[in-house]
Amino acid sequence: MIVFLLSFIEFVSLSPEYNPMSVFETDFPKTLEITRGNEVKVYIITDKSESYGRSFFRRLGYDDHTKEAVIISKESYIEDSESKTVKTVKNLDHENIEKLYYSTKINGIEYCVFEYIPETLESYCIKNEIKLDGYIFFVKQILDAIYYLFSNGIAYKYFSMDHIRITSDLKIKLVDVLASEFNTSGCSHDFSNDCNVSENYKIYRAPEYFLNSPCKCKVSIWYLGILFSENIKNLSKIDDSNKHGRLYNCWYDFQSILLKFSPLDRPWPLRALLHPIFENLFNFLFCFESIEDFSYNKEGVFIEKNNKTIYYEKENIKFSIFCCCVDQKLVENCIIVSPPDRHYDSCNICRRFPTSRKIKFKIEINEKIIPVQLVSYNIYYELKNLFKIFLTGYKHIKRVNGIPNVFVSKIPRSLSSKSNE
Repeated sequence: MIVFLLSFIEFVSLSPEYNPMSVFETDFPKTLEITRGNEVKVYIITDKSESYGRSFFRRLGYDDHTKEAVIISKESYIEDSESKTVKTVKNLDHENIEKLYYSTKINGIEYCVFEYIPETLESYCIKNEIKLDGYIFFVKQILDAIYYLFSNGIAYKYFSMDHIRITSDLKIKLVDVLASEFNTSGCSHDFSNDCNVSENYKIYRAPEYFLNSPCKCKVSIWYLGILFSENIKNLSKIDDSNKHGRLYNCWYDFQSILLKFSPLDRPWPLRALLHPIFENLFNFLFCFESIEDFSYNKEGVFIEKNNKTIYYEKENIKFSIFCCCVDQKLVENCIIVSPPDRHYDSCNICRRFPTSRKIKFKIEINEKIIPVQLVSYNIYYELKNLFKIFLTGYKHIKRVNGIPNVFVSKIPRSLSSKSNE
């Protein structure tokens, strides 16, 4: 029993105020009541624990009124002080990260109520016979979430296929973010206990562990490489032999850079997202300079095409996309990909995909200009639908050397400013 407890404590991510033993020894209550202003939420907590990560800290529950299933976790904190890690997770806002709804403190324990996503990515791929070209979009979402966490000084360390969930609308969700390493100074610091994972997760240990070297954020990239190499076995083969060979060669190149022995050679999440493996996800984009300028504003949707820029606004989504031929001075504030990766300068496969390196299309979101490859799940689909409208609405689009070219374009009635009168 003592050996088990020591192994378990090793696994839990420690913060300065964390006391895992007190949390471990405290049973979950049968019900949990959370008051927010005039609203009172009552949750029934079951005896069913989740099968991943810190399963002793997470239970399946449900809203007593709506019967909505949720996950309830318990975290330790300093009396009369809100847990820094819980507060940080409360402030996270990303489509691919498990949402924290509420938290409350009872007798030295902070209980957190999370959304519940029952389906794992692994089980979904097995049941639905996903092929590699479809799986790549899931990989992008995982990297999107990791990049977002890195940007907030959080290293998501304990990967398994059970930690990666998928919703009914094919949105990836990373769960149990509270087990991450939190550090306000960013990801350049050494982890206090990153490599000392439990027996169940030893296969994911990065080389840094065996070399007794400092563990930093790039151990997460190694974990991903291992998981992807395992999950690829569950994917169906692509029927097209030409597409099969080309895509798989690119995939194995991508996988190999995630599993570079030296962390210096592994890419940061941002650089990984710019790898040619994700090129096909954006094959709907084309040079739109020749499309006539127009403005559309109806039923809560605003679209305006002005020269080499398209402005788009719908509900809570707002962005501007710059054409591939835009004057680079207009997008010179685009996020810089640094530090440079030696791999991209020497890899023959990457050299064969120059458009991936140049990142011709840029998009502005929240006053920040980024390469289009970094857009989130929702904006990706909005972009895809927007360009689908252009391709179906403009009947005179033809392809020259594989590139759409508008010789004569007419404003579709659905986007015509006259329809707003």
